[in-house]
Parts: sequence; structure tokens; C-alpha cells
Amino acid sequence: MLCLVFCESGDQDKPMKHVGLSLGDGRVIDARNHVKGVVLSHITAYPWTHYAALPPFPKSQLISPGERGERVRGCRPC
Repeated sequence: MLCLVFCESGDQDKPMKHVGLSLGDGRVIDARNHVKGVVLSHITAYPWTHYAALPPFPKSQLISPGERGERVRGCRPC
């Protein structure tokens, strides 16, 4: 199960200062900064304080590598 993981900031206006994506196997992907870039690390390597479980994608919404057409165009950012 994929989860978003968060690190609390202590600021009431912006309660979370960082977010990552837990891969469900003890590893997390997060973008630290411009110097470190995107990091793959063990979940205990950063002080995560909260998590939110993501619902599974229905198989009908999964896109296969190399797939083309309207379904792919619908996934592109604006």
C-alpha cells in the first residue's frame, strides 16, 4: 500500500513542512532540496511524523508502458 508521509513543522498556518511517498517496503521517496534532489531512503532516515494511506487505483485506470491514446492524454498535467 502506498502512503504519503509528512513531517510536522510546528507552524499553525503551515502545519506540514515536507511530504514524501512511502513505497510500502520501508523506503520513502522525497525531494529534499535543489542540492540533494530526489532521495530514496529508509523511512527511519527522516523524522516523518504523519502518514495518509492512498486508496488503490482501479485496474481500469492503470496505464501500461508504451500505451497511447486518449487515456494517456487525459493524464497529462495542464
